[in-house]
Amino acid sequence: MKEVLKVEFNGDFIEISHPKGVEIERQSMDEYWNMIGDACAQYDCQLVLVEAEAPRRRMNTMDAFGSGIKASEVAVRLRLALCFSDYKPDELSEFFKTVAYNRGVTAEFFSSRTDALKWLGVCEKKNEKMLPE
Repeated sequence: MKEVLKVEFNGDFIEISHPKGVEIERQSMDEYWNMIGDACAQYDCQLVLVEAEAPRRRMNTMDAFGSGIKASEVAVRLRLALCFSDYKPDELSEFFKTVAYNRGVTAEFFSSRTDALKWLGVCEKKNEKMLPE
């Protein structure tokens, strides 16, 4: 069975989980940012955690520029934590962040989910059973 992109809202933030082997590319960016924008509108939330294991990227400077602009169109004050294992942010990553920031989006790259959630200002909710009083 092929894994699919998961979008969940836990009450404090929107969590987007990519299947292993996801590739970040220009051709899918418009659809991707529209999906994030729809989730932000549906849940009235501008805190987004994106997680992926070892994502690959096929983008150039103009693609990163366009992606930064598109990010700014999805929510007024989008705060985007990009939590990618086995990914080293580089000049293109920083360029994306700058383009987005100049248009009102705050984005940061993380390798730790705990650090990403702390930066978003939210807590991990555990599945705890309520005990009767």
